[in-house]
Amino acid sequence: ETVADPTAYIRVGHLDGIDTVWSPIHHTVTEFGGSSYSRSGSIQCWGYASSFLGRAADFEVTWMGGTITVRDITHNVDVLYDPNPRLSWGFMNTDGNGSGMIDWADFDYLDSIYDNTLNTSYCEGPADGAPKSTLESEPVIQAITTQGDSPEDMTSTGQGFALLLNNQRFFFQTSSIPADGTVWTLRTYKGELVTDDDGAADPSGYTYVADGAGGGGADGGPLPALIPGLQLVWDVQSGNDVVATFDLQDVHTVPDPYLASSQYDRSPTSKALQFVNLPPQATIRIYTLTGVLVDQLEHDDSTGGGRATWNLRNRNNQFVASGVYFFHVATPAGDERVGKFTIVNFAGQN
Repeated sequence: ETVADPTAYIRVGHLDGIDTVWSPIHHTVTEFGGSSYSRSGSIQCWGYASSFLGRAADFEVTWMGGTITVRDITHNVDVLYDPNPRLSWGFMNTDGNGSGMIDWADFDYLDSIYDNTLNTSYCEGPADGAPKSTLESEPVIQAITTQGDSPEDMTSTGQGFALLLNNQRFFFQTSSIPADGTVWTLRTYKGELVTDDDGAADPSGYTYVADGAGGGGADGGPLPALIPGLQLVWDVQSGNDVVATFDLQDVHTVPDPYLASSQYDRSPTSKALQFVNLPPQATIRIYTLTGVLVDQLEHDDSTGGGRATWNLRNRNNQFVASGVYFFHVATPAGDERVGKFTIVNFAGQN
Protein backbone atom coordinates (compact mmCIF):
# COMPACT_ATOMS: atom_id res chain seq x y z
CA GLU A 1 0.00 0.00 0.00
CA THR A 2 3.04 2.29 -0.16
CA VAL A 3 3.27 2.22 -3.96
CA ALA A 4 0.72 3.23 -6.59
CA ASP A 5 -1.88 0.52 -7.21
CA PRO A 6 0.15 -2.28 -5.57
CA THR A 7 -2.61 -4.81 -6.18
CA ALA A 8 -3.82 -3.75 -9.64
CA TYR A 9 -4.40 -6.64 -12.01
CA ILE A 10 -2.15 -9.58 -11.06
CA ARG A 11 0.05 -7.70 -8.58
CA VAL A 12 -0.44 -8.58 -4.90
CA GLY A 13 1.90 -6.07 -3.29
CA HIS A 14 5.45 -4.78 -3.22
CA LEU A 15 8.53 -5.72 -1.19
CA ASP A 16 11.96 -4.12 -1.24
CA GLY A 17 14.57 -6.45 -2.72
CA ILE A 18 11.98 -8.77 -4.28
CA ASP A 19 11.59 -8.64 -8.06
CA THR A 20 8.01 -9.91 -8.16
CA VAL A 21 5.29 -10.81 -5.66
CA TRP A 22 2.58 -12.96 -7.25
CA SER A 23 -0.43 -14.95 -6.11
CA PRO A 24 -2.51 -17.23 -8.35
CA ILE A 25 -5.94 -15.63 -7.98
CA HIS A 26 -8.39 -17.06 -10.50
CA HIS A 27 -10.20 -15.00 -13.16
CA THR A 28 -7.92 -12.00 -12.57
CA VAL A 29 -7.27 -9.74 -15.56
CA THR A 30 -3.53 -9.99 -16.21
CA GLU A 31 -3.10 -6.47 -17.57
CA PHE A 32 -5.09 -3.43 -18.66
CA GLY A 33 -7.37 -4.50 -21.48
CA GLY A 34 -6.16 -8.10 -21.20
CA SER A 35 -7.72 -11.42 -20.37
CA SER A 36 -7.55 -13.68 -17.32
CA TYR A 37 -5.40 -16.76 -16.77
CA SER A 38 -5.96 -19.60 -19.21
CA ARG A 39 -6.31 -22.05 -16.32
CA SER A 40 -8.51 -19.93 -14.05
CA GLY A 41 -10.99 -22.79 -13.82
CA SER A 42 -8.37 -25.03 -12.23
CA ILE A 43 -6.80 -22.27 -10.13
CA GLN A 44 -10.14 -21.62 -8.41
CA CYS A 45 -10.14 -25.20 -7.09
CA TRP A 46 -7.92 -24.07 -4.22
CA GLY A 47 -10.48 -21.50 -3.08
CA TYR A 48 -13.34 -23.96 -3.30
CA ALA A 49 -11.51 -26.46 -1.15
CA SER A 50 -9.98 -24.37 1.61
CA SER A 51 -10.96 -20.70 1.55
CA PHE A 52 -12.49 -21.13 5.01
CA LEU A 53 -8.95 -21.26 6.43
CA GLY A 54 -8.30 -17.57 5.65
CA ARG A 55 -9.25 -14.53 7.70
CA ALA A 56 -9.13 -10.76 7.52
CA ALA A 57 -6.09 -9.59 9.48
CA ASP A 58 -2.69 -7.88 9.41
CA PHE A 59 0.27 -10.26 9.58
CA GLU A 60 3.88 -9.54 10.49
CA VAL A 61 6.48 -11.87 8.96
CA THR A 62 9.99 -11.74 10.46
CA TRP A 63 13.00 -13.43 8.85
CA MET A 64 15.66 -15.00 11.05
CA GLY A 65 18.03 -17.92 10.44
CA GLY A 66 16.76 -18.66 6.95
CA THR A 67 13.13 -19.05 8.01
CA ILE A 68 10.27 -16.96 9.39
CA THR A 69 8.09 -16.33 12.38
CA VAL A 70 4.57 -15.05 11.76
CA ARG A 71 2.24 -13.11 14.04
CA ASP A 72 -1.36 -12.06 13.48
CA ILE A 73 -1.08 -8.54 14.90
CA THR A 74 -4.80 -7.88 14.46
CA HIS A 75 -5.78 -10.62 16.90
CA ASN A 76 -2.46 -10.79 18.81
CA VAL A 77 -1.76 -14.48 18.19
CA ASP A 78 1.22 -16.34 16.73
CA VAL A 79 0.72 -18.20 13.46
CA LEU A 80 2.58 -21.54 13.58
CA TYR A 81 4.19 -23.66 10.87
CA ASP A 82 2.39 -26.83 9.80
CA PRO A 83 3.25 -29.29 7.02
CA ASN A 84 -0.38 -29.23 5.85
CA PRO A 85 -2.71 -26.26 5.26
CA ARG A 86 -4.37 -25.15 8.46
CA LEU A 87 -4.39 -21.83 10.33
CA SER A 88 -0.67 -21.89 9.64
CA TRP A 89 2.15 -21.20 7.19
CA GLY A 90 4.63 -23.28 5.21
CA PHE A 91 6.93 -23.17 2.16
CA MET A 92 6.21 -25.17 -1.01
CA ASN A 93 9.53 -26.70 -2.12
CA THR A 94 8.24 -29.79 -3.96
CA ASP A 95 7.70 -29.88 -7.73
CA GLY A 96 4.69 -32.17 -7.46
CA ASN A 97 3.67 -32.14 -11.12
CA GLY A 98 7.18 -32.55 -12.50
CA SER A 99 7.15 -29.30 -14.49
CA GLY A 100 10.76 -28.55 -13.51
CA MET A 101 9.79 -25.56 -11.37
CA ILE A 102 7.47 -24.53 -8.54
CA ASP A 103 4.16 -23.41 -10.01
CA TRP A 104 0.60 -22.74 -8.84
CA ALA A 105 -0.53 -26.34 -9.44
CA ASP A 106 2.08 -27.83 -7.06
CA PHE A 107 -0.09 -26.78 -4.12
CA ASP A 108 -2.82 -29.13 -5.35
CA TYR A 109 -0.47 -32.04 -4.58
CA LEU A 110 -0.48 -31.42 -0.82
CA ASP A 111 -1.34 -34.65 0.95
CA SER A 112 -4.17 -33.60 3.27
CA ILE A 113 -5.76 -31.13 0.86
CA TYR A 114 -5.91 -33.41 -2.15
CA ASP A 115 -7.01 -36.54 -0.29
CA ASN A 116 -9.75 -34.82 1.67
CA THR A 117 -11.20 -32.04 -0.43
CA LEU A 118 -9.78 -31.47 -3.90
CA ASN A 119 -11.17 -34.47 -5.70
CA THR A 120 -13.18 -32.46 -8.24
CA SER A 121 -12.97 -32.01 -11.98
CA TYR A 122 -11.62 -28.48 -11.49
CA CYS A 123 -8.40 -29.59 -9.86
CA GLU A 124 -4.90 -30.58 -10.76
CA GLY A 125 -3.23 -33.12 -8.50
CA PRO A 126 -1.70 -36.60 -8.47
CA ALA A 127 -3.28 -39.68 -9.93
CA ASP A 128 -4.15 -42.52 -7.57
CA GLY A 129 -0.96 -43.83 -5.96
CA ALA A 130 1.21 -40.93 -7.16
CA PRO A 131 3.46 -39.11 -4.66
CA LYS A 132 1.97 -36.30 -2.65
CA SER A 133 3.79 -33.52 -0.79
CA THR A 134 3.83 -31.42 2.37
CA LEU A 135 4.88 -27.88 3.23
CA GLU A 136 8.30 -27.21 4.75
CA SER A 137 9.53 -24.79 7.43
CA GLU A 138 12.41 -23.33 5.35
CA PRO A 139 12.35 -22.07 1.74
CA VAL A 140 14.52 -23.41 -1.08
CA ILE A 141 15.60 -20.99 -3.80
CA GLN A 142 14.82 -22.70 -7.11
CA ALA A 143 13.12 -22.15 -10.44
CA ILE A 144 9.59 -20.76 -10.10
CA THR A 145 6.98 -19.38 -12.47
CA THR A 146 4.45 -16.59 -12.04
CA GLN A 147 2.31 -17.74 -14.96
CA GLY A 148 -1.23 -19.03 -14.65
CA ASP A 149 -1.23 -21.36 -17.62
CA SER A 150 -1.38 -25.14 -17.88
CA PRO A 151 1.65 -26.78 -16.21
CA GLU A 152 2.89 -28.15 -19.53
CA ASP A 153 2.74 -24.67 -21.10
CA MET A 154 4.44 -22.67 -18.34
CA THR A 155 8.07 -21.60 -18.38
CA SER A 156 10.26 -20.45 -15.50
CA THR A 157 10.16 -16.70 -14.89
CA GLY A 158 13.16 -16.75 -12.54
CA GLN A 159 14.51 -17.97 -9.22
CA GLY A 160 12.57 -17.71 -5.97
CA PHE A 161 10.32 -19.55 -3.53
CA ALA A 162 6.65 -20.04 -2.69
CA LEU A 163 4.89 -19.53 0.66
CA LEU A 164 1.43 -20.48 1.91
CA LEU A 165 0.17 -17.97 4.49
CA ASN A 166 -3.41 -17.38 5.64
CA ASN A 167 -4.38 -19.93 2.98
CA GLN A 168 -3.02 -17.70 0.20
CA ARG A 169 -0.30 -18.88 -2.17
CA PHE A 170 2.50 -16.34 -2.66
CA PHE A 171 5.41 -16.57 -5.10
CA PHE A 172 8.47 -14.41 -4.43
CA GLN A 173 10.87 -13.98 -7.35
CA THR A 174 14.30 -13.39 -5.82
CA SER A 175 17.81 -14.84 -5.96
CA SER A 176 18.37 -14.97 -2.19
CA ILE A 177 16.68 -15.46 1.16
CA PRO A 178 15.92 -12.14 2.94
CA ALA A 179 18.47 -11.04 5.53
CA ASP A 180 17.95 -11.68 9.24
CA GLY A 181 15.75 -9.03 10.81
CA THR A 182 13.81 -8.32 7.60
CA VAL A 183 10.14 -7.71 8.39
CA TRP A 184 7.34 -8.11 5.87
CA THR A 185 3.71 -7.13 6.44
CA LEU A 186 0.63 -8.63 4.84
CA ARG A 187 -2.90 -7.18 4.96
CA THR A 188 -5.74 -9.49 4.01
CA TYR A 189 -9.38 -8.58 3.49
CA LYS A 190 -12.66 -10.46 3.59
CA GLY A 191 -14.45 -8.73 0.77
CA GLU A 192 -13.60 -6.65 -2.30
CA LEU A 193 -11.81 -3.42 -3.16
CA VAL A 194 -13.75 -1.96 -6.08
CA THR A 195 -13.73 1.24 -8.11
CA ASP A 196 -16.15 2.95 -10.46
CA ASP A 197 -13.13 3.93 -12.54
CA ASP A 198 -12.36 0.38 -13.65
CA GLY A 199 -12.10 1.34 -17.31
CA ALA A 200 -8.93 3.33 -16.70
CA ALA A 201 -5.36 2.07 -16.84
CA ASP A 202 -4.73 3.82 -13.49
CA PRO A 203 -8.04 3.65 -11.60
CA SER A 204 -8.79 5.57 -8.41
CA GLY A 205 -11.62 6.02 -5.93
CA TYR A 206 -11.42 2.59 -4.33
CA THR A 207 -14.21 1.44 -1.98
CA TYR A 208 -14.12 -1.56 0.35
CA VAL A 209 -17.18 -3.84 0.18
CA ALA A 210 -17.39 -6.37 3.02
CA ASP A 211 -18.15 -9.95 2.07
CA GLY A 212 -21.35 -11.21 3.66
CA ALA A 213 -22.20 -13.79 1.05
CA GLY A 214 -20.36 -16.55 2.88
CA GLY A 215 -22.52 -16.33 6.01
CA GLY A 216 -21.16 -13.23 7.73
CA GLY A 217 -22.87 -11.15 10.39
CA ALA A 218 -26.38 -9.73 10.17
CA ASP A 219 -24.95 -6.51 8.73
CA GLY A 220 -23.23 -8.41 5.93
CA GLY A 221 -19.85 -7.87 7.54
CA PRO A 222 -16.80 -10.13 7.19
CA LEU A 223 -16.60 -13.53 8.80
CA PRO A 224 -14.86 -13.61 12.19
CA ALA A 225 -11.46 -15.23 12.67
CA LEU A 226 -11.62 -18.94 13.40
CA ILE A 227 -9.44 -19.03 16.53
CA PRO A 228 -8.77 -15.53 17.98
CA GLY A 229 -11.55 -14.59 20.40
CA LEU A 230 -12.57 -18.22 20.93
CA GLN A 231 -14.59 -18.62 24.15
CA LEU A 232 -14.99 -21.79 26.17
CA VAL A 233 -17.95 -22.22 28.55
CA TRP A 234 -18.49 -25.25 30.78
CA ASP A 235 -20.72 -26.37 33.66
CA VAL A 236 -19.14 -27.66 36.89
CA GLN A 237 -20.99 -30.69 38.25
CA SER A 238 -18.98 -31.04 41.44
CA GLY A 239 -16.34 -28.72 42.83
CA ASN A 240 -14.60 -31.62 44.55
CA ASP A 241 -14.08 -33.78 41.47
CA VAL A 242 -10.49 -33.62 40.28
CA VAL A 243 -9.52 -35.27 37.00
CA ALA A 244 -5.78 -35.24 36.44
CA THR A 245 -2.99 -37.31 34.99
CA PHE A 246 -1.40 -39.79 37.44
CA ASP A 247 1.64 -42.00 37.23
CA LEU A 248 0.24 -45.45 38.04
CA GLN A 249 3.56 -47.30 37.92
CA ASP A 250 3.68 -47.53 41.73
CA VAL A 251 0.28 -49.24 42.04
CA HIS A 252 0.69 -52.77 43.41
CA THR A 253 -0.86 -55.27 45.82
CA VAL A 254 0.07 -56.05 49.42
CA PRO A 255 0.89 -58.63 50.39
CA ASP A 256 2.29 -60.23 47.24
CA PRO A 257 2.22 -63.14 47.25
CA TYR A 258 -0.83 -63.63 49.43
CA LEU A 259 0.11 -66.73 51.51
CA ALA A 260 -3.05 -68.22 53.11
CA SER A 261 -3.63 -65.06 55.18
CA SER A 262 -2.53 -61.46 55.65
CA GLN A 263 -2.36 -58.83 58.35
CA TYR A 264 -5.46 -57.24 56.80
CA ASP A 265 -7.65 -60.31 57.33
CA ARG A 266 -10.35 -59.87 59.96
CA SER A 267 -11.18 -63.59 60.29
CA PRO A 268 -10.71 -66.85 58.35
CA THR A 269 -13.86 -65.99 56.39
CA SER A 270 -13.00 -62.31 55.92
CA LYS A 271 -9.82 -62.13 53.87
CA ALA A 272 -8.29 -58.90 52.53
CA LEU A 273 -5.75 -57.95 49.90
CA GLN A 274 -5.01 -54.29 49.30
CA PHE A 275 -4.18 -52.23 46.21
CA VAL A 276 -1.95 -49.31 47.23
CA ASN A 277 -0.69 -46.02 45.72
CA LEU A 278 -3.97 -45.48 43.90
CA PRO A 279 -5.15 -42.07 42.60
CA PRO A 280 -8.31 -40.54 44.16
CA GLN A 281 -10.53 -42.19 41.54
CA ALA A 282 -9.93 -45.47 39.72
CA THR A 283 -11.58 -48.63 38.48
CA ILE A 284 -9.76 -51.88 39.33
CA ARG A 285 -10.50 -55.04 37.35
CA ILE A 286 -9.07 -58.43 38.35
CA TYR A 287 -8.57 -61.18 35.74
CA THR A 288 -7.40 -64.77 35.60
CA LEU A 289 -4.42 -65.68 33.40
CA THR A 290 -6.89 -66.69 30.68
CA GLY A 291 -8.56 -63.25 30.73
CA VAL A 292 -11.71 -64.10 32.67
CA LEU A 293 -13.00 -61.16 34.73
CA VAL A 294 -12.95 -62.19 38.39
CA ASP A 295 -14.10 -59.00 40.11
CA GLN A 296 -14.30 -55.22 39.71
CA LEU A 297 -13.66 -52.55 42.36
CA GLU A 298 -14.62 -48.88 42.22
CA HIS A 299 -12.19 -46.70 44.17
CA ASP A 300 -13.36 -43.17 45.01
CA ASP A 301 -11.67 -41.30 47.84
CA SER A 302 -11.72 -37.50 47.55
CA THR A 303 -9.43 -37.25 50.62
CA GLY A 304 -6.59 -38.73 48.56
CA GLY A 305 -6.48 -42.13 50.25
CA GLY A 306 -4.55 -44.44 47.98
CA ARG A 307 -5.78 -47.84 49.15
CA ALA A 308 -8.58 -50.17 48.06
CA THR A 309 -9.37 -53.53 49.66
CA TRP A 310 -10.41 -56.72 47.84
CA ASN A 311 -11.97 -59.62 49.77
CA LEU A 312 -10.47 -62.32 47.49
CA ARG A 313 -13.94 -63.34 46.37
CA ASN A 314 -15.18 -63.50 42.79
CA ARG A 315 -18.41 -62.01 41.47
CA ASN A 316 -20.27 -65.11 42.74
CA ASN A 317 -19.00 -64.35 46.25
CA GLN A 318 -16.74 -67.43 46.26
CA PHE A 319 -13.10 -67.37 47.39
CA VAL A 320 -10.78 -67.48 44.38
CA ALA A 321 -8.39 -70.35 43.81
CA SER A 322 -4.64 -70.23 44.20
CA GLY A 323 -2.82 -68.86 41.18
CA VAL A 324 -1.48 -65.81 39.37
CA TYR A 325 -3.92 -63.00 38.61
CA PHE A 326 -3.76 -59.79 36.57
CA PHE A 327 -5.11 -56.43 37.66
CA HIS A 328 -6.01 -53.48 35.42
CA VAL A 329 -6.26 -49.98 36.91
CA ALA A 330 -7.91 -47.16 34.91
CA THR A 331 -8.58 -43.52 35.87
CA PRO A 332 -11.33 -41.19 34.55
CA ALA A 333 -8.59 -39.34 32.61
CA GLY A 334 -7.69 -42.50 30.72
CA ASP A 335 -4.46 -43.44 32.54
CA GLU A 336 -3.96 -47.20 32.77
CA ARG A 337 -1.72 -49.81 34.36
CA VAL A 338 -1.64 -53.59 34.18
CA GLY A 339 0.08 -55.65 36.90
CA LYS A 340 -0.04 -59.12 38.37
CA PHE A 341 -0.06 -60.77 41.80
CA THR A 342 -0.09 -64.28 43.29
CA ILE A 343 -2.51 -65.98 45.69
CA VAL A 344 -1.57 -69.15 47.63
CA ASN A 345 -4.46 -70.34 49.74
CA PHE A 346 -2.62 -73.19 51.55
CA ALA A 347 0.94 -72.11 52.23
CA GLY A 348 3.44 -74.96 52.70
CA GLN A 349 1.26 -77.64 51.04
CA ASN A 350 1.65 -79.24 47.61
